[in-house]
Amino acid sequence: MQIRTFAQLIDMLAAQKSNLASYFTQCNATAADVTAITNELNNLTAMDAFAGLSDDYTKNNFKIKQALFNGEIGTPISPFPPALVPPTLVAAVAGSKRLSEIRNRRFKAGPGYTEQIGMALHIAGDTAVPIPQPPTIDVFPAETGMVFSVVVTGRTGSDQWELLVRPVGGGAWTSMGSRTTKSGDFTYNPGATAGDGPIQLEVRVQLKKNDANYGPPSAIHQVTVNP
Repeated sequence: MQIRTFAQLIDMLAAQKSNLASYFTQCNATAADVTAITNELNNLTAMDAFAGLSDDYTKNNFKIKQALFNGEIGTPISPFPPALVPPTLVAAVAGSKRLSEIRNRRFKAGPGYTEQIGMALHIAGDTAVPIPQPPTIDVFPAETGMVFSVVVTGRTGSDQWELLVRPVGGGAWTSMGSRTTKSGDFTYNPGATAGDGPIQLEVRVQLKKNDANYGPPSAIHQVTVNP
């Protein structure tokens, strides 16, 4: 099976951690393989969970920042969320996907390897490529200057994201540029014919990978920007 996604790698490592010891001879495997697989699985799982917590932490702090900037006068400022405690990684190494592919080729070349063993280790056959899920976005307008901020969650697998906007009520989507970071500030240009009042916009984000669209765009959010 070709490893295409983070989730596939974790599922495969979990299966190998549970089942590989039963097939040492057939797959030319060793106890050292089980140790490496276990460490990689634990490290990947821990960092996946920690990355989710980090996203929530960043989002909460971004809300505090916006409240300090243009919150309603007299509204209490929320306390900081609890400090994040990073996980302890064991014998952490980069490139688990590549290391797994190298191990899998050795397992398949073993003297007793069969398709049934391959299924138990999640290295036989193939599965459909999961469709990337749309990202989740939060939009925060500034008080003035046609400025608003966007925080994007769920960017796994992409290498950048593009912000698309249009006036409420329809029309063509217009790109306001791309970012590689979790959040970004944007200034909307309404054009010379626009009035002096606030403008309602529809906003969505399209993930990108290698300059191509990656999965469906986010849900549409509305934001009001002010001159």
